[in-house]
Amino acid sequence: LTNGRRVTAAAFAPDEKGARSLLVAYAPRDTRARGAAGRGVLLVWDLGASRKSITHAMTLEGSPSCVAWGPRVTGGSSFGVVLCGTEEGAVCAWDLREPALAAAPLVGEPEEASEDAAETAALSRHGTAFRRPSYSTEGLCVQSVSNDAFGEPRGALVSVAVADGREAREQLVCKFSGRFAFHALALDVDGNVDAYLVSELRRREAEDAAMSDVGLRFGSRVRVTRAAAGIEYGNKNHREQTRAFGMRVADLGDAGVEFFVADDRGGVTRGARYGAAPLPRAFSVCDALDAGSAAAAPPRLATVSLDINPCSVFDRDFGSPDSRDVPFPRLLLAAHEGGAVALYRSDRSLALRRWDGFTCGSVVAVRWSLKRPSLFFVLDDACVVFAFDLLAADPAAPVHFEAFGKKEKIVSLELAAANEPGWDKPGQHLMCLGYDDGRVDVHAVAPEFARATPQEVRALGEALV
Repeated sequence: LTNGRRVTAAAFAPDEKGARSLLVAYAPRDTRARGAAGRGVLLVWDLGASRKSITHAMTLEGSPSCVAWGPRVTGGSSFGVVLCGTEEGAVCAWDLREPALAAAPLVGEPEEASEDAAETAALSRHGTAFRRPSYSTEGLCVQSVSNDAFGEPRGALVSVAVADGREAREQLVCKFSGRFAFHALALDVDGNVDAYLVSELRRREAEDAAMSDVGLRFGSRVRVTRAAAGIEYGNKNHREQTRAFGMRVADLGDAGVEFFVADDRGGVTRGARYGAAPLPRAFSVCDALDAGSAAAAPPRLATVSLDINPCSVFDRDFGSPDSRDVPFPRLLLAAHEGGAVALYRSDRSLALRRWDGFTCGSVVAVRWSLKRPSLFFVLDDACVVFAFDLLAADPAAPVHFEAFGKKEKIVSLELAAANEPGWDKPGQHLMCLGYDDGRVDVHAVAPEFARATPQEVRALGEALV
């Protein structure tokens, strides 16, 4: 199933009781091929099984570039919806509650049929089968008038994320009497941010809509509708001259949702789902106009990875994940292509600290620890993972580093906490590494990197004031 396929994205299921499921997206073996080799694949792996087990398998006509789980509801369960952005600019959604139907006999070239039959047989051993998207926006622009901004085709999507606050999701579930509805943001390589409404139709509505909506698969009840196109963020003139590399979304509770975008000029820009984002709306490593000793030209190397600290470090409740009624400043990490990492506060435009020279290559990804708010991990293109601690005696030096892989390259790094929420709760801290040859490894982070105390969170907040 995965041999010869490059891992393009991965995401742990947002389950409060533990990270049991892992969603992994795989590129086609050959984008010019027909049949199974030319289609993208998404697999959901069961991490709690005693052996390698696939619980859901999805396929699409295209190359998946980013994935996201549907939002979590009260009680820790997921809606069972998976979102995927593609290199072709489409947003696809799967309703995992739908039954996985056995594949129909294929008619075509013998080589194509044999590849499809081999993958179908491999999935049958896991008790599942491939699912086509419940809904796909691919090709929908041809239905719109040329002057309609909602119908303009988009470039390759680089990020897709759920964009509803906790309270909004709970209200939508009650309003629709159990049928879900939530918003998602999608960022394309040209820097365009669009908002989509993912909703569940009544059975009769879905039957009628399938006759006129070419994106809705027959038998499905999940619909994806573009709710807003070209959401403003940062500086418009700057945005039109840059390309985007990634996006992170922050849930501010009653204050709404904001997002941060990484661009190819080494900057980070900020926007909001509704209205104008608070200041500052642009972040930079240094100020070129500063006349002091810190004066320097800002780097032009692309910002390739972003991550927001899940802990409210400056919250009066010292990092409780449930205290989101007031939007406190957030800590943001930005990794640059040349091997540098910068730390920002969301209420200050210049970086608080910068790490250089710890790697001879380029940075691939940066991620905050989900169990220690002062700890973060950096992956470089030499397959080395570095761990930095802001409260260490020497914060500029990594407290630990470890090399993975040999000839293959690691292209994806994601983290998950396999226990109940809370910084002082015991439990495993998981790390997922995705390779360019289709392999995926899940590691348990050492216990000393997987637990924090309220005193540590308080010390971090005081150090960054």
